[in-house]
Amino acid sequence: MDDSAQQHDLAPPRPTSGELELAKALRELAERIEQGVTASVALVDRMHNELERQKGDLLGRALSPLLFEIVGLHDQVLDVIDSVNQNNVELPSERVVGLFDVLRGRCEAILGGAGVFPFREESRVFNPKRQRVVRRVLRVGGTGEVERSLGPGFERGSEVLCKERVEICVRWP
Repeated sequence: MDDSAQQHDLAPPRPTSGELELAKALRELAERIEQGVTASVALVDRMHNELERQKGDLLGRALSPLLFEIVGLHDQVLDVIDSVNQNNVELPSERVVGLFDVLRGRCEAILGGAGVFPFREESRVFNPKRQRVVRRVLRVGGTGEVERSLGPGFERGSEVLCKERVEICVRWP
């Protein structure tokens, strides 16, 4: 056999038009499958993110009553501390007040772990969305401004769970 015949036998056969069409169809099918997989992955990612968001919302709604009760306990402890300090009530020792303060701190730590933090408004202007009047002080020329904060409010993110307790100054005739 001569060299040209050998080279011709070694060359790959030319694909037929049917084989070319089949290869084109397979490439298109592979591209469609890849697009479908990409779209499916994106859909699964979106669904997973939505599920995580909803789980967080569900947990927050489930915890709200518990958090509200802890805030109430915190307020009661703060009232006892204030009453003891204001009225000079004699207790067996100042350690009792210290224990209440530790309890208050632990309540705040529990709430902080759930994303609930105390706040106090800086402004003396009463803000009914974030403050609750629990005491009024009569003053000549009182303007309805906040005289002092009696206890912090609590919020989770931008949601106010419990309003700050304040004393306001009201006009005395």
